[in-house]
Amino acid sequence: MTSSKSLEINKQEEFKIWLINHLAEYLNTSPDQIKSDEPFESFGLSSKEMVMISGDLEEQFDVRLEPTIVWQYPTIDALAIFLSGEEKENRSIEKSESSLLQKEPIAVIGIGCRFPGGDSPENYWDILINGIDAISEVPKNRWNNEDYYDPELKTPGTVITNWGGFIKDVDSFDNELFKISPREASRIDPQQRIL
Repeated sequence: MTSSKSLEINKQEEFKIWLINHLAEYLNTSPDQIKSDEPFESFGLSSKEMVMISGDLEEQFDVRLEPTIVWQYPTIDALAIFLSGEEKENRSIEKSESSLLQKEPIAVIGIGCRFPGGDSPENYWDILINGIDAISEVPKNRWNNEDYYDPELKTPGTVITNWGGFIKDVDSFDNELFKISPREASRIDPQQRIL
């Protein structure tokens, strides 16, 4: 007779194998290149592609999943454990253990800012007090404004100025800290990166 534990492991292995093969096919690579303990984001998947994986899982296994499932269970191993049902047992054990821990209120207090002309509250205060104009010419590393400048604004897609408010080091974004692949990071709007 087969135990429920071995059925669980078989189901878990089935999900794991399917995910590895599906991801390998999607990325046009060999299944042995897919590490099941690596985050999905490390494979260079965009947010849209990660949502598509949850849709493919629903279709393949006839289950209803949240589109955010790959963020809740960010590796093939974690997702396979969840899909097999084993994760539910572990959660109930974790809950009973966490209730034993004493809960203390915490407060996180801080201030930070980035804006044209400064990157700290002190810089901001100096600009306000001294009436400094933080508007500057379009930096060459942003775009070639000559390609877009039209003083009479006759051509669609052009601008009437060579000036604007620009934040320094807008391209300095620690995508690894946020577990975002370099490929996806390069597609993120600089304003979203800063936020």
